[in-house]
Amino acid sequence: MVLPGLALPDDVDALKAMILSMAREQAASEAQIAVAEARITASEAEVARLKAVEKNASERIANLTSILKVLQRTQHGTRSERLRLAIDDEQASFAFEEVETGLSEIRSELDRAVGN
Repeated sequence: MVLPGLALPDDVDALKAMILSMAREQAASEAQIAVAEARITASEAEVARLKAVEKNASERIANLTSILKVLQRTQHGTRSERLRLAIDDEQASFAFEEVETGLSEIRSELDRAVGN
């Protein structure tokens, strides 16, 4: 196969040099492709890791939100809800500490995940 516009020399040594040059270019291209594929694989792994961190944080946020909703119902709900869900100050304090601790853990986990 002769490429249009490619002048091939008649000298065997020149042809050999040309073939070696093309082989080096091919090897360099293949090496660049391998590096790019490795970067893609690493990026995909990082995306999967960050998705797992995000899923875990979302689940924990949902749990903390449900705790807060219960606390809000004990404070602001109808009288029957307040009586049914009655909690003492110690339980409320514990629940708020749990929420604060959970939020701090989520923040630090997200900070570690993004490298801050």
